[in-house]
Amino acid sequence: MKKIYFGLIAAISLALLTFSATAIEKYEALMPKKDKYIRATGFFDYPPFGAVQYPERKKHGEFYSIFKVPLQNFAKENSLFLSYATEEGTYEESIQKVRRGEVDLVLGMYHESKLYKGIEYIYPAAVSNPVTAMMMPDRVSEIATLKDFEKLKGAISSEEHFSDYVEEQLTRFNIQKEPNAYVLFEKLFTGEVDYVLGSHYYLLAETAKLGITDQVGIAKQTFWNMPLFIGVSKLSVWRKFLIYKLNAFMQNKTTISSFQNELAAYIKKIQDDNKGVVPPPYIRVQKEDDLTASQQAEKENKTSEEAKGGEGEEAQEQPAKDEKASAE
Repeated sequence: MKKIYFGLIAAISLALLTFSATAIEKYEALMPKKDKYIRATGFFDYPPFGAVQYPERKKHGEFYSIFKVPLQNFAKENSLFLSYATEEGTYEESIQKVRRGEVDLVLGMYHESKLYKGIEYIYPAAVSNPVTAMMMPDRVSEIATLKDFEKLKGAISSEEHFSDYVEEQLTRFNIQKEPNAYVLFEKLFTGEVDYVLGSHYYLLAETAKLGITDQVGIAKQTFWNMPLFIGVSKLSVWRKFLIYKLNAFMQNKTTISSFQNELAAYIKKIQDDNKGVVPPPYIRVQKEDDLTASQQAEKENKTSEEAKGGEGEEAQEQPAKDEKASAE
């Protein structure tokens, strides 16, 4: 049903583009010839979709996002002066600025989520943010469907941003929230939880930073898909212009490919930058605990044999000393 809905919306958007082309040309002709200054915002703490780094003693930060390069191309094509609203504050506060018309664009928002009420969506979605699970490698096969979560205990990170629909679905399961990825995976490796749940790209990035990519298994299934859209403020001075131009921009297959390329490049950079990172100490504890009964028995047996072998060598050496003593 959702696929049909999104397909219908996309078809309507395409029809409106064709229909409104002449109207936009008239609109632009009537607008005063002045520079178009556009402000955008997005996630402050959710790479690769958005993150802000604040230099020391600076109120404004540097915005990083997979949306940035495609939007810079869009701005160049349309002679826009694009800047980013990166004042210190929460993500929710930045969305309020979009609602008030203080910021024109939001880069990355979920469909049917209350936070974005009153902001216009640009179709199609720029990227999809799938939700999956990670477990210890020998247990990944335990989760194949959503029903499998019901008999297990899981955890998610408070750093995650989920759609309202996914948040509602999570209430069906025994899932606890942890403050960050470090603690999240500590719970997994120490056996306090059976799995960790999160967006695919967040989990890939965080396991790379922790140096544990090869220590965990990732489920083959995507349990939910969360499309991320670009949004336009209804109170933006350039609302009509942006809606028309962005809809046309997003209909271009090259544009969608550019978002995918940025996403792949970000994950690769994170993985490359963190090669050789020393894993957290709880990884070493887990490796010791992971010895099976047979491995432990084998280890003890080997130790016992080595001890016996040492005794034999000592026994063989003794007669030689005795013979030397006799000769003397």
